[in-house]
Amino acid sequence: MKVIGVTRGLHERPALVIWELSPDSDPPGPSGSGEAASRADPDDLTFEERHRLLPRLTAFGEPLPVLVLAGGHPFPRRDATALTAEASKLGFPVALASSAAAALTTEGLEALQDAGLAGLAVGLDSPDPAIHDGQRGIRGVFDRAMRVIQAARALGVPIEIDTRLTRQTLDGLPLLASLVAILGAVRWRVSFPLLPGPPEGEGSMTPLECESTLNDLHDLSLTAPFLVEVAEAPQYRRVILERRRGIRRDGRPVWAVASRWPSHLDPLRRVPVGSGKGLLVIDHRGEVHPSPFIRASAGSVRWASPVAIYRTHPLFRALRDPERLRGRCGRCPFRVVCGGSRARAFTVTGDPLAEDRLCLFTPCPDPLEAPPNPSLPSGPPLPQP
Repeated sequence: MKVIGVTRGLHERPALVIWELSPDSDPPGPSGSGEAASRADPDDLTFEERHRLLPRLTAFGEPLPVLVLAGGHPFPRRDATALTAEASKLGFPVALASSAAAALTTEGLEALQDAGLAGLAVGLDSPDPAIHDGQRGIRGVFDRAMRVIQAARALGVPIEIDTRLTRQTLDGLPLLASLVAILGAVRWRVSFPLLPGPPEGEGSMTPLECESTLNDLHDLSLTAPFLVEVAEAPQYRRVILERRRGIRRDGRPVWAVASRWPSHLDPLRRVPVGSGKGLLVIDHRGEVHPSPFIRASAGSVRWASPVAIYRTHPLFRALRDPERLRGRCGRCPFRVVCGGSRARAFTVTGDPLAEDRLCLFTPCPDPLEAPPNPSLPSGPPLPQP
């Protein structure tokens, strides 16, 4: 079977390091009011441990990964701005992500910009404040996010809008895209749900809905004034390839769609970051994970080198090996450029190498290829979470 894709240089260094300075403290349901208090964890990295970690990350070598400071509310920490300044001096592009951004004040944003903050990611799930607040579980968070965005625009800080897709927010996606453009965002990052659901289910999406939405996002990317990025649906890269080859969403051949992007911005030329493949997560306790959604610790930065963990740990190495994939993903000719959502596979089955059940694509069997022998070992066992 022909395998589509090229080998990327993600075995030596990640493109993205997410550092969760504190736990995500957003309340889980729509009844939340205000913001949850950030509680100190006795196992948190100490002030000294946090500041010793940054120079150790430079051992990944050039180009250094983008460092994303995340978590529920990191900015009450005394050293948050100091960490940004120190990381910037070491050469890391530093960004702030997710619910941490919503906790920012204008003064805090100015201090971070002075320290070298390179970008800000703010969550917006719907153009409707009530729907967004309901999705995030915090009343008033839409208005707070808009205030932070306006402050960032006034300061000239580049803005990324992060959207969590659910069935409830699908209908508002076109209006949200217009709002993203009005807000002057440089990037729109759309995250697909981890749990695929039945047609009558709530909250999640079906494979058909996912495929249709990916095609819509591709169409938008050809004219939008911002970059469109997709999270936890790497089959977006397959959709782009199919569309450029002249395959429309209904399967009928049409003229191939050429990319409007310069080569360095082309979605297929950008590094395909995925769980353990270009992505490294360090939590507030120093535990290392391949993804925010695969909470299987591969070790602690207290006792091991994060560089060694990324390069040599069996879990990370397996996630970077498309030949270790199982099910439809293991037979798919797009397994190198796509590989499916490893976080979804882990969430649904407990196996990070299982097939991605939100993908609609079914690979054709190759009559020249022998079926896999289940009695043959597929590699060393993965560590259990």
